Amino acid sequence: MFEFKKGKIILILLLFACNFSFAQKGTNPNEKITTKKNKQSEFSIKTYNTANVGWGFDIYQKGKMLIHQPHIPAISGNKGFKTEIEAKKIGTLMQKKIEKNIMPPTIEIKELDSLKIKY
Repeated sequence: MFEFKKGKIILILLLFACNFSFAQKGTNPNEKITTKKNKQSEFSIKTYNTANVGWGFDIYQKGKMLIHQPHIPAISGNKGFKTEIEAKKIGTLMQKKIEKNIMPPTIEIKELDSLKIKY
């Protein structure tokens, strides 16, 4: 009896969810609902220079720090980027991976080489 009630409740919840999703689309067949977010305003990259280490970057999403990257990824050791431009290039690459839902946004040696990052 408990299994029957549990199944009935799940069925009711599913029907409610389906009804709610159809109701939100509207009745006009020409109406389009778009929920595309502007990714450019959602993310920001801030570069910084650390004494004796080099350049690093932080990636923020909606003002909240998502990634703190003080060192060049994919290489051993704690070496920073030689220039701010290099840090920004890799930060931008990581941001693009995040926007494509590639998590974690891992960087490979071949990507460093293709962007001419000196390490």
